[in-house]
Amino acid sequence: MLRQVEKAPFEHLVVLPFTPFLAFEEGREKEELREFFDLARAQRATLVLGLSEKARDGQVYYSSLILSPRGQILGKYRKSHRLAWDDGEFALGNDLPVFETAFGKIGLTISSYFYFP
Repeated sequence: MLRQVEKAPFEHLVVLPFTPFLAFEEGREKEELREFFDLARAQRATLVLGLSEKARDGQVYYSSLILSPRGQILGKYRKSHRLAWDDGEFALGNDLPVFETAFGKIGLTISSYFYFP
Protein backbone atom coordinates (compact mmCIF):
# COMPACT_ATOMS: atom_id res chain seq x y z
CA MET A 1 0.00 0.00 0.00
CA LEU A 2 2.70 2.50 0.94
CA ARG A 3 4.48 1.90 -2.39
CA GLN A 4 1.32 3.04 -4.18
CA VAL A 5 1.16 6.12 -1.97
CA GLU A 6 4.82 6.87 -2.72
CA LYS A 7 4.17 6.96 -6.49
CA ALA A 8 1.15 9.26 -6.26
CA PRO A 9 1.60 12.88 -7.36
CA PHE A 10 -0.63 14.17 -4.54
CA GLU A 11 -1.02 13.83 -0.78
CA HIS A 12 -2.85 10.88 0.77
CA LEU A 13 -4.57 10.14 4.03
CA VAL A 14 -3.17 6.95 5.60
CA VAL A 15 -4.86 5.55 8.70
CA LEU A 16 -2.90 2.92 10.61
CA PRO A 17 -4.54 0.38 12.93
CA PHE A 18 -4.70 1.02 16.67
CA THR A 19 -1.50 -0.26 18.27
CA PRO A 20 -1.72 0.18 22.07
CA PHE A 21 1.57 -1.68 22.55
CA LEU A 22 3.38 1.32 20.99
CA ALA A 23 3.67 4.35 23.26
CA PHE A 24 4.97 7.89 23.54
CA GLU A 25 5.30 10.47 26.30
CA GLU A 26 3.36 13.71 26.08
CA GLY A 27 5.68 16.50 24.94
CA ARG A 28 8.16 14.07 23.36
CA GLU A 29 6.10 13.14 20.30
CA LYS A 30 8.65 14.37 17.73
CA GLU A 31 11.52 12.44 19.31
CA GLU A 32 9.70 9.24 20.20
CA LEU A 33 7.62 8.98 17.03
CA ARG A 34 10.34 10.14 14.64
CA GLU A 35 9.89 7.11 12.36
CA PHE A 36 6.21 7.96 11.85
CA PHE A 37 6.98 11.62 11.14
CA ASP A 38 9.65 10.49 8.65
CA LEU A 39 7.18 8.11 7.00
CA ALA A 40 4.56 10.84 6.62
CA ARG A 41 7.14 13.16 5.09
CA ALA A 42 8.63 10.55 2.76
CA GLN A 43 5.23 9.36 1.54
CA ARG A 44 3.72 12.86 1.33
CA ALA A 45 0.89 11.52 3.48
CA THR A 46 -1.24 12.73 6.32
CA LEU A 47 -0.82 9.89 8.78
CA VAL A 48 -3.27 8.90 11.53
CA LEU A 49 -2.04 6.55 14.21
CA GLY A 50 -3.48 5.29 17.47
CA LEU A 51 -1.26 4.28 20.36
CA SER A 52 -0.73 4.68 24.10
CA GLU A 53 0.26 8.04 25.52
CA LYS A 54 1.84 8.66 28.91
CA ALA A 55 0.68 12.11 29.99
CA ARG A 56 2.80 14.54 32.00
CA ASP A 57 0.73 13.69 35.09
CA GLY A 58 1.58 9.99 34.71
CA GLN A 59 -1.79 8.82 33.45
CA VAL A 60 -1.95 6.58 30.38
CA TYR A 61 -4.38 7.41 27.55
CA TYR A 62 -5.25 5.69 24.32
CA SER A 63 -4.62 8.49 21.85
CA SER A 64 -4.83 9.11 18.12
CA LEU A 65 -2.52 11.59 16.42
CA ILE A 66 -2.75 13.20 13.00
CA LEU A 67 0.69 13.86 11.50
CA SER A 68 1.11 16.10 8.49
CA PRO A 69 3.48 15.46 5.58
CA ARG A 70 5.32 18.59 6.76
CA GLY A 71 6.19 17.20 10.17
CA GLN A 72 3.45 18.81 12.24
CA ILE A 73 0.96 17.34 14.66
CA LEU A 74 -2.39 18.44 13.26
CA GLY A 75 -4.37 17.02 16.14
CA LYS A 76 -4.62 14.65 19.06
CA TYR A 77 -7.63 12.81 20.41
CA ARG A 78 -7.75 10.82 23.65
CA LYS A 79 -10.25 7.97 23.87
CA SER A 80 -13.22 9.28 25.81
CA HIS A 81 -15.58 6.29 26.20
CA ARG A 82 -14.94 3.04 27.99
CA LEU A 83 -16.59 -0.20 26.94
CA ALA A 84 -18.12 -2.55 29.53
CA TRP A 85 -15.25 -5.02 29.18
CA ASP A 86 -12.43 -2.44 29.29
CA ASP A 87 -10.32 -3.16 32.33
CA GLY A 88 -9.75 0.47 33.33
CA GLU A 89 -6.02 0.41 32.63
CA PHE A 90 -6.24 3.73 30.76
CA ALA A 91 -7.58 7.17 31.62
CA LEU A 92 -10.34 8.79 29.57
CA GLY A 93 -10.10 12.01 27.61
CA ASN A 94 -12.83 14.62 27.92
CA ASP A 95 -13.03 16.15 24.44
CA LEU A 96 -14.44 15.25 21.02
CA PRO A 97 -12.32 17.48 18.78
CA VAL A 98 -12.68 18.00 15.04
CA PHE A 99 -9.52 18.75 13.04
CA GLU A 100 -8.98 20.70 9.82
CA THR A 101 -6.84 18.82 7.30
CA ALA A 102 -6.07 19.05 3.59
CA PHE A 103 -8.88 16.52 3.16
CA GLY A 104 -11.43 18.55 5.11
CA LYS A 105 -12.61 18.32 8.69
CA ILE A 106 -12.17 14.97 10.40
CA GLY A 107 -12.81 13.48 13.82
CA LEU A 108 -11.01 10.49 15.26
CA THR A 109 -12.09 7.34 17.04
CA ILE A 110 -10.22 4.62 18.84
CA SER A 111 -11.16 0.99 19.08
CA SER A 112 -14.84 -0.02 19.22
CA TYR A 113 -16.85 3.20 19.07
CA PHE A 114 -19.29 1.61 16.66
CA TYR A 115 -21.03 0.20 19.78
CA PHE A 116 -22.22 3.68 20.74
CA PRO A 117 -25.32 5.18 19.10
